[in-house]
Amino acid sequence: MFSSTVIAQIIPDPTLPNNSQVTNQGSTSNISGGTRAGNNLFHSFEKFSLPTGGTAYFNNDLNIENIISRVTGSSIFNIDGLLKANGTANLFVINPRGIIFGSNARLDIGGSFVGSTANSINFPDGSRFSATNPEIKSLLSINVPMGLQYGSNPGAIQVEGKGHNLTIPIPLFSPVLGAGTSINSLQVASGKTLALIGGEVSLRGGILTAPGGRIELGSVNDGVVILNPTGWTLGYQNVQDFQDIKLSQQALVDASGFGGSSIQLVANQISLEDGSLALIQNQGTQSSKSMVFNALNSIQLSGTSPNGEISSGFLNETLAGDLDDIIVSAKNLLIKNGATIYSKTFSNANGSNIILNVPDSIQVSGFSSINPGIASGIGNYTFSLGKARDIIINTGIFLGLDGATVLSGTFGSGKGGNLTINANQKVELSGFNPFIYLASTQLAVGAFNTGDAGILTVNAPEVVLRNGSNINSYTLASGNSGSVVINAEKSINITRESSNTLVYDQPFGISSTAAFTSKPIQELLGLSPFVNGNSGSVTINTKRLNLREGTLINVSNFGSGDAGNLNINAEYISLDNSIVAAATESGKGGNIFLNSNVLQLSNNSSINATARELGFPSDISSNSTRRNLNDAGNININTIIFIASKKN
Repeated sequence: MFSSTVIAQIIPDPTLPNNSQVTNQGSTSNISGGTRAGNNLFHSFEKFSLPTGGTAYFNNDLNIENIISRVTGSSIFNIDGLLKANGTANLFVINPRGIIFGSNARLDIGGSFVGSTANSINFPDGSRFSATNPEIKSLLSINVPMGLQYGSNPGAIQVEGKGHNLTIPIPLFSPVLGAGTSINSLQVASGKTLALIGGEVSLRGGILTAPGGRIELGSVNDGVVILNPTGWTLGYQNVQDFQDIKLSQQALVDASGFGGSSIQLVANQISLEDGSLALIQNQGTQSSKSMVFNALNSIQLSGTSPNGEISSGFLNETLAGDLDDIIVSAKNLLIKNGATIYSKTFSNANGSNIILNVPDSIQVSGFSSINPGIASGIGNYTFSLGKARDIIINTGIFLGLDGATVLSGTFGSGKGGNLTINANQKVELSGFNPFIYLASTQLAVGAFNTGDAGILTVNAPEVVLRNGSNINSYTLASGNSGSVVINAEKSINITRESSNTLVYDQPFGISSTAAFTSKPIQELLGLSPFVNGNSGSVTINTKRLNLREGTLINVSNFGSGDAGNLNINAEYISLDNSIVAAATESGKGGNIFLNSNVLQLSNNSSINATARELGFPSDISSNSTRRNLNDAGNININTIIFIASKKN
């Protein structure tokens, strides 16, 4: 951005009772003077530009609490060097024309930093410190700033950088290495706030760091942003129009530290791509605070880092203290090409709830084109004693496509969280990842160790599963799998629609199971070769239930545990070359309860309870093929019309 031979251009203007003074000593520009009002120190500049390797040193008294600076000229606030101040003073900078931080920009201040393209800073006594209409020799306020006043089309804020170098030794199963330690970053002191509030806000490889503090990005178009001096949290209730926030080229917003961390992004549209990440890693025993992402229009998360290791998205993880919630609010949410929203606990502390309030639609789609092993997804995981907590999704239409995964799982002894989807129009899942065997699109809760899985609940008028997709609860270990509850007022349709052999190699549909997994996965997860957890129950309430082309609904246990019960309440049930089953290997078999006005079976469909394995018996059966074991479950059918037909 700058040549090392360029001299800083920091030019005071004559608009203060006591004007700012700048003295250049080599590459350092010493800034003194300014007008003091109480514990506030005001500076005003016609131009403020700092080259690579340069230093702008605000030489304030140590008892100054707030350094409040404005740029009144026509040029952008352009920084590629060091901004420095004494003591613990907070530094405020406003320039309506725009702000650029180059890849070498740094902060050396003891307090918080607020960079804004507002027209003015407002004070409780009604006074304003304006960059667009500076009142010469005006009376300046002794009060703490309370608001940022924006005009229409405020200038943009841009942060440049070379991108983060975070790593995850074992994807999903390891915490991020390098959290909170980025050297080439715009960073505030521990526990302080770093806020950038402008028109469009973009981080192109830029890194923002606030160890155990708060990072705030806001993209507004007009109105007043409220400043709360307690932690310098911001309120946007007086802003009606917003612009966009974009993070690209492995940009990083990192508030990792020893507790107390929080992040908030507010805009019209928020997009993260190329492995760009909003991150909190709680490294201390104090609880962290929430991660909030609020878009008036849409949020788009896409892709991974160039090495395929770091997903774009939002990550909240703990090594010690509890996590607060991840809260996402937007009209539409798109997660694709390996991007993720994850919460993880690697300690006895609890993870975070993931709460998505997206009234129009959520689409979670596909996998990383660089590393097909990374699926797009939403996940809440525990790897130790802590509880994973819940995933709560409220939307109009939920779409899961091409191997995407929404999973709440326990890989430790802590309890897995619940997964709840409330869609007022439809939930539709389709497809699989063709590069990974059995990697279907799925909604799931899972137990991969001694902890029990949570409950999976889907509430929607229509539920559609196509082309290899699943809604399931499972255990691969001694923990119990959770129950599955689906309430679909209109219909549930499950169909295959694919000739791909990967799809035909596996049954799919709705299930709660306990099953063995492959030896490589056992070794990766540290699992015993024995599965002794119980599988949960499956409850389905709908008007019409249609299963087609080799699909199934089942409760099964192929380990030593018991299978759960299967309860289906539907006015109309139709099975075409499909299965409703309860199966167990050695434990107690699950019962099947069907309540329907019309039950139709065709093309070798079956309803069966067996104490050995799933199969395709001819019609309806309850049987046990092994002695000295618990019995197969019972089948209870309550129907007015029963139709059974063979394949023509």
